[in-house]
Amino acid sequence: MAVIAGVATTDYPNHPDLTELGVHAIAADRALADAGLSWDDVDGYASAGMLPMHVVQLCEYFGIHPAYLDEINTGGSSFEVLLEH
Repeated sequence: MAVIAGVATTDYPNHPDLTELGVHAIAADRALADAGLSWDDVDGYASAGMLPMHVVQLCEYFGIHPAYLDEINTGGSSFEVLLEH
């Protein structure tokens, strides 16, 4: 298995006009740029969110159809659990 990872954040809370999906989009765009990739390169997506099927909503918002989806909400450990997956 090969993984190419990019890391990014947003300028939160400096986006008062954006929804949660919009803030995720900023972070995802920046992470892809950090990895030297585009949305066409994405074949899997994992995220932590507060709503059921959050990652499905994000993929619809981004206009992507990855083969692998994962989401979890375990509080502060969510991203560590996703990394373990």
